[in-house]
Amino acid sequence: MKYNPLVEYAQTLIQPLPNRYTMGEYSIRVLPRQDLDYDGVAKYWRIFSKFPNEFAAAVANLLPRDIEFKSYDHLNNKLTLFKK
Repeated sequence: MKYNPLVEYAQTLIQPLPNRYTMGEYSIRVLPRQDLDYDGVAKYWRIFSKFPNEFAAAVANLLPRDIEFKSYDHLNNKLTLFKK
């Protein structure tokens, strides 16, 4: 995959994804990091709204190896994953 600095930066704004111990499909919302200041949260939502493909790529890059990216509904901010 080609290097994209926006994807890398978006990863720093996303709240770590919860770890799931059981197998199966599940959905979560992707949220900004809790330790971000007002400007950081504004940057998160700006990337979320203006660069949906880069945002989804950032989320996919944050997933552990045993989690499969199924889909991301950008309009509803719903990430569907599958634990192997």
